[in-house]
Amino acid sequence: MSVNNAFAILSMELTRGVASAAPIAIVPFAIQGETPSQHVSDIIGNDLKNSGRFKVYDGGSREMPISYYRSIGADTVVMGKVEQVGGNRYQVSFQLSETFNSKNATNNAPLLSQKFIVPEEKLRSLAHHISDLIYRQITGIRGIFSTRLAYIVVQRFSNGAAQYALEVSDFDGYNPRTLLTSSDPVMSPAWSPNGKQIAYVSFENKRSAIYIQDIATGNRRLISQF
Repeated sequence: MSVNNAFAILSMELTRGVASAAPIAIVPFAIQGETPSQHVSDIIGNDLKNSGRFKVYDGGSREMPISYYRSIGADTVVMGKVEQVGGNRYQVSFQLSETFNSKNATNNAPLLSQKFIVPEEKLRSLAHHISDLIYRQITGIRGIFSTRLAYIVVQRFSNGAAQYALEVSDFDGYNPRTLLTSSDPVMSPAWSPNGKQIAYVSFENKRSAIYIQDIATGNRRLISQF
């Protein structure tokens, strides 16, 4: 079994959040047309929950009056729709509304309301982008859900040997991609400011060296050897 198959999903669990987590309800997005492989509302809910800054409430199986979400303890609610618009393309619309603001209760103006059209394979990336929009609207801080992780996977064998893999994945551990495999230790991955390259330490040839590798092409170059 390859390292990439053995560790298909990097499981992430937040064990501690902030004391003043914002209560928010996520309603499963309505589906029109063929059901896509990615559940946008589930991804948004997991993003916000894993940030530690939100207490995510189950919004139920269908949209309810705004007063209902207030009654279960949510200050805001996210509702949306995923509609197939031809082939493998989907239009995703969502809105973020307050459950208590008197002004919004009068004119029904949501805090956020946007729509996007993307191919099915981009639905997960779009869900992360929507999470970023919601996070910034409520906290005033830029979200990190559209960013990626770089990490080292170590697979040890019964004969004492090990295989090291440098991998990148989405923020939540999905879509892992192996950039390098080596029987020698690899450590300390660090992103370039533009997110297009990764620097890391490799012990090829039995001595430490720093390499920079391009994410898109896989090309790498030796920077320093100690």
